Amino acid sequence: MVLALQAMAFVIFLPPWEGFDEPFHYGYVQDVRSGHLPNRSKLPLEIWQSVWMSPSSFVVQQNLPALRSYDQFFACLPACERSGPPPSGPGNYELHQAPLAYLILAPFEYLFEWLQIEHRLQLLRFVVVALAASLTIGGWFRFSRRLALPANIFRFGIFLIGCSQMYWATVAHVTNDWLAIGLISLLIPAMLLRRGTPQRCYEVCLFVLAGALTKAYFLPLLILLIPAIRVIFSLLLKQKLAILLTTILGLGWYGNNFVNGNLIGMQEMHREPSIAALAATAADISWSQEISSLLLSALWTGNSSFLTFSRAMLWAEAAWLAFGCIAFFRFHKGVALTPFVIVFSTSLVVSVVISNWFTEGRAVGTSPWYAQPLYLCALFASAAVAHRLPAIYLRLGLLWAVLIFVITIPLKYVPWYTGMSKGKVTIAVITQMDWAEVVRRSERVFGYPAWLLGGVLLLAVVSTVVQACLLARDEVVSRRKCDS
Repeated sequence: MVLALQAMAFVIFLPPWEGFDEPFHYGYVQDVRSGHLPNRSKLPLEIWQSVWMSPSSFVVQQNLPALRSYDQFFACLPACERSGPPPSGPGNYELHQAPLAYLILAPFEYLFEWLQIEHRLQLLRFVVVALAASLTIGGWFRFSRRLALPANIFRFGIFLIGCSQMYWATVAHVTNDWLAIGLISLLIPAMLLRRGTPQRCYEVCLFVLAGALTKAYFLPLLILLIPAIRVIFSLLLKQKLAILLTTILGLGWYGNNFVNGNLIGMQEMHREPSIAALAATAADISWSQEISSLLLSALWTGNSSFLTFSRAMLWAEAAWLAFGCIAFFRFHKGVALTPFVIVFSTSLVVSVVISNWFTEGRAVGTSPWYAQPLYLCALFASAAVAHRLPAIYLRLGLLWAVLIFVITIPLKYVPWYTGMSKGKVTIAVITQMDWAEVVRRSERVFGYPAWLLGGVLLLAVVSTVVQACLLARDEVVSRRKCDS
């Protein structure tokens, strides 16, 4: 119930098209819905018209100058309501993505096509949130069962996921990340199974192959299949339908990419960087800045606004996660996750280099949602050892989770998206803010009545605080039982 309220809050307090690259992912869904793989060079007019009419963050406006920022949008209302056709729309740069997530969403787009596009967008968001959360909780359930974790620790892990701003920023909009994160959530517990067993080979193979049909960052993880290649071939010979299907689809998709001169399919690779160019770029990168930037942005990034959070709080969260990961290697099967961590970390380093090369140094680090698989792995590991560490560890985890959730929507999202804040929100800004105007603007930008917005936010915040108190109480009771 608490997780559902948290998910609902993050969905309804996300303005239309504010999710990372959301219009372009939605355009891909519409292409698939039309009965073919994407081949449009531009966004569908319906989507571009809606984006053009809506406010956007400064970062998006820099990329698409025809759009208006949130403060510009509210500064000129109602006199400058746009009418007539928008200028020519941009090209859809997400058409290189692998198709599986969009194939799953296309039937829902068909079911909702009688609605206005903004309403379809919101319904698709609820669909992807439900699917992503189900896969993630399913992965955490398998993880906790394979480690025989207590019930209160299982609930603690769910709570941390629900309070994670960047988890919802990654999956709670129309994109392919909802499926990528869901598959990562299932892959992590699969790595805990004993090496060489058919069950481990089957699960790792299935989730990696399905992931490769979802997002390109799964391709390096194909290395994980090499030690078990003999078992995988035997599974194929036994006609394991899921593996056969994903293998055939994968060969078809990446074979087509190879024929077109871009095996990976990333838009950056269309310019065919040379090894020498990438090596020179890597040598020029300030890696300490890149790593710290990626680490903090992977913990909290304010959607397409790319707002950040208190650095002190984010570094405290990073320290909490690091301590938990170290303890996980001490108490549990940490070594089993090492191949996944090494391979994915290496691919992130390569992604940072390619991003810097492609943007000619303008990008600082790769996109923060690319680091979510490692963040989710760290979250699983840290939650799994909370009952083995001093009680203060779990309580600190509850504290920062509650603080981040309670602050994010009312004090970061709402002031920013109503044009009342330029980013950093201080106590002075809060006390001087015209909250009656904030409420009126919220109805306009989020598209819901004030009573619904306020009711969902209040229920989500109160239930989150109450759940944290109950988890703290359960921890005390559990330790007393162990002591007795």
